[in-house]
Amino acid sequence: MPKEFQQWQIDNIESVTDVKEIKGADHMAMLYMPKQLCDTLLEIVQKYN
Repeated sequence: MPKEFQQWQIDNIESVTDVKEIKGADHMAMLYMPKQLCDTLLEIVQKYN
């Protein structure tokens, strides 16, 4: 998905209230940076739990 379209979704979909970016993760964070993805998901869970 093009970065521009991702940004458009963030800007135009009202239900999007929180966005996390994993720098350098490419399009498959689970393959390229699994530790950083896990840390980010845990951060989100802790915020909303």
